[in-house]
Amino acid sequence: MDAHFSVTADDGVPLAGTLTLPAGPGPYPAVLVLHGSGPLDRDGDTPKLPVRLGPPLAAALAAAG
Repeated sequence: MDAHFSVTADDGVPLAGTLTLPAGPGPYPAVLVLHGSGPLDRDGDTPKLPVRLGPPLAAALAAAG
């Protein structure tokens, strides 16, 4: 299950995220994935190199519980 959300930081910058949960009842362990610096989107893509690493990584971690 994916839930998309956005919060506003103290300096007014919006921060978007996706919460991916395993199937079944919790509690669940947590993994926080932050992309590196530079022109990356939240999936780890750049305009010249769209690798789409974020969604498959989240799905694999959720599938592992």
